[in-house]
Amino acid sequence: MSIALTVWAMKNREEQMDSVLLRLLVAKRVQESTVGATIMFQTGQEGRLFRNHKDYQSYLTLAQRSVERQHPVGVRIDSAGEIGEISRADNDFVAFLAEESKETVKVGFQGHDGIAYLERQHPHFDIIKKDLNRSLKEKKRIWFVWRLPRLTLEDVMIVEEDLKATKLTELAALPAEFRAAAEAAANYLKGKGEPPSEFYVSDISRTAKTIVLPLWHISAFTLKQRAVGNPGGKCRNLEYDIVTERIIGELFWQ
Repeated sequence: MSIALTVWAMKNREEQMDSVLLRLLVAKRVQESTVGATIMFQTGQEGRLFRNHKDYQSYLTLAQRSVERQHPVGVRIDSAGEIGEISRADNDFVAFLAEESKETVKVGFQGHDGIAYLERQHPHFDIIKKDLNRSLKEKKRIWFVWRLPRLTLEDVMIVEEDLKATKLTELAALPAEFRAAAEAAANYLKGKGEPPSEFYVSDISRTAKTIVLPLWHISAFTLKQRAVGNPGGKCRNLEYDIVTERIIGELFWQ
């Protein structure tokens, strides 16, 4: 019984910490109403921002910019789905990591003054430290949000800049031999109720009778470092038949 209570207490403590921490999220859509705004994020989460919040307009502007630029913002959402804070995120390269004490790790960024601190009690300490190490070793730019005045890190997100992909709806940017297949893919997605403008295509392959279009969903660009197989859950291959000029196969990534 005591062991069960201890596990429950630890889990409850982590959930409470999660509800007060800022998480990096990319806004997908903002819908305003008379009472406020509902913000949909690429992870599938939704948050409500009420008009009576003292920072309503500034938070709304940050969310709208996130939609336009596809950049993350720091968001604090409670268990009821109410947004308590939206904060601007920064991005940089990790310059160094150092063990400061048993409680914290020091983090230096190349273009930012001051030393950031990652606390070991953070519920996502291992994931965040792994991404910081990856930024340092692979020279990858990383998004981060920290809390003043001690510059305590609350969340990070690797910037995936190495994927070469073209927006599916930008047919003119694709080789001529693949445009008909891309147009058919866009129409296929539209028929399923999925916006074709949210998909990107890369590494198209062709055989004598078919063209295979690997489709990246926009949500994958901010989730790649936290998921394997099918980041975002919407990436897939569409198979186009050259003879019948239609999509004949759909295979979600595993």
